[in-house]
Amino acid sequence: MAYESASKTTIQDVQPAMAFTVGACQSYGKRYDHNEDSIFTMDTLLATDNGILNFGLFIVADGMGGHAKGEEASSRAIQAMVEHVLRHLFLPMVNPAGFSQPEPVQEVLENGMRRINEQLLVEIPDGGTTMTAMIILGNYLTIGHAGDSRAYLIDEQGDLEQLTKDQTLVQRLVDLGQLSLEEGRNYNQKNVLYSALGQNESVDIQLSTRRIPQAGYLILCSDGVTVCVDDDTIKSIVSSSAHPQEASERLIADANAAGGPDNISAIVIKVH
Repeated sequence: MAYESASKTTIQDVQPAMAFTVGACQSYGKRYDHNEDSIFTMDTLLATDNGILNFGLFIVADGMGGHAKGEEASSRAIQAMVEHVLRHLFLPMVNPAGFSQPEPVQEVLENGMRRINEQLLVEIPDGGTTMTAMIILGNYLTIGHAGDSRAYLIDEQGDLEQLTKDQTLVQRLVDLGQLSLEEGRNYNQKNVLYSALGQNESVDIQLSTRRIPQAGYLILCSDGVTVCVDDDTIKSIVSSSAHPQEASERLIADANAAGGPDNISAIVIKVH
């Protein structure tokens, strides 16, 4: 699996991009009567005589710490990230008083996640959350990631690539060659995280930036999807669905059909 290193993307790097169609769906799953997952989607287009600006913000967060703590941690984390990204990136670009240079996208995501980590440690000390946040700016996408929610890309050729790396004990064992991928899927401690927001003062934040393909799909999901639906099935469902909303609903349905042991969240973005 290849991971692109983070680099600084600013508005000068952005070219007019393609269109996006978005679908999103959630479920409690089969074993819970409450939802500790939170999601956010925002897709905007600003077209003026100064040019075209595509902007998108998509987030999945999976709360931890039990019923109220998990719900509150994921919800508060997403709300804080949305406010941070809008304040430091989006609003400077659409300021009617005149364009002002926003912060680099990677810095916005990293600073936002670190501030959220500090807030959760103080305000919800028994709670925490994963976060996978994707910003689309023109024809670039940037991801900030902590935990085991995931982002995927299906490219023009129909190949699926995982864009994030799970920050779990089982992934470390796979990386060390102590477990195979198949053994990892069945490992009894596969949900043990070594990094998430609100768990420790130090948090390992993955950052990556890449160009968006001319056509394809982007997928964000909680582990409620990936513990039940393998990569080949994810690719098949998304590629064969008539609309991203149908794709997201089918991912949730398949996870529930496989037992639905956790809350389930999916965002599917079609690039065209």
